[in-house]
Amino acid sequence: MSDTQRRDYRRRMVYHQRIVDRLPLLDWDVAHGNLARTRRAVQGELAVAAVNEWGSLLALRDTETIARILTENSDHADLMRVVSPFAGMLTDEERRQVITETSRRGPIN
Repeated sequence: MSDTQRRDYRRRMVYHQRIVDRLPLLDWDVAHGNLARTRRAVQGELAVAAVNEWGSLLALRDTETIARILTENSDHADLMRVVSPFAGMLTDEERRQVITETSRRGPIN
């Protein structure tokens, strides 16, 4: 994995860990709208399957499984984060903090 790939992976992890902290307060309508836009744009069998999985999880509001996927260190969870419906759920300041924090080198965890 290149330095850029490690940084991007770390950034997705940190961003989504912040999302987990606010799952009970999320605007589910925004997540459904994000998912609809992603569904129209995504290509590839694995990505389409991940978007479909998000659709099921959002419909059920299965926050336990969502939290696990958003923070799990696995290829499947990372694919799910790549097509996550939670884009734009952090404030600009929170996103800047994630970018600053993940721009420094350090462990992936």
